[in-house]
Amino acid sequence: MKKENQTEELQMKQALKELQLGCLTFHEDACHAWIEVPVRALEILNILHKITPFSYLSDDGTTAYLEEDCDAFTFCEAYHQVSGIPRKEIFNVNYTDRSFVQDLERRFE
Repeated sequence: MKKENQTEELQMKQALKELQLGCLTFHEDACHAWIEVPVRALEILNILHKITPFSYLSDDGTTAYLEEDCDAFTFCEAYHQVSGIPRKEIFNVNYTDRSFVQDLERRFE
């Protein structure tokens, strides 16, 4: 069983590496904040089912904007566990008066 877990973790690491995530963008405005993450990363980390309706999807459904209070934390914890990247090095901050994320129509269900 332990060997299966190690193999699965290696596959996750490789799949995340292929995404070339680099440093992710943290969108923040006066009221809310979201981390911008490819939906594929959520699938690889097997956390898509944990994302709440407070997060948004891009119009084409390929990018998630994970709300800061719960979903961003869920992603950062899972990503840190697999990648080993320190949590504070996962994203950059992008501040605006009002973020476009709030104007997206699609949400996670």
